Amino acid sequence: MLRGDCETAGRPYDAIVKTTTGQLGEDRDLGRMTERFAALADLGVDLAIVDLPDARDPRVFDFLGDLVRELEPVGRAAPDVLGGKPASA
Repeated sequence: MLRGDCETAGRPYDAIVKTTTGQLGEDRDLGRMTERFAALADLGVDLAIVDLPDARDPRVFDFLGDLVRELEPVGRAAPDVLGGKPASA
């Protein structure tokens, strides 16, 4: 649907930032969580915004940092609007 709307508007689909929101949840299995977010990247999601289960717990941020490092090579280069290189580069 979004791809068709982009065509109708004359806007490149790859210039659109695709986002999703959800809860990080309590699962601290790095492998499972990496697979979860990699699957979103495979669907074309550029940015996953997550609600942290307990932002007062520093272990959540340690885990989130590990997860981000695992996911860094996943997906396409960030669109310009997110500070990345253009999709055509």
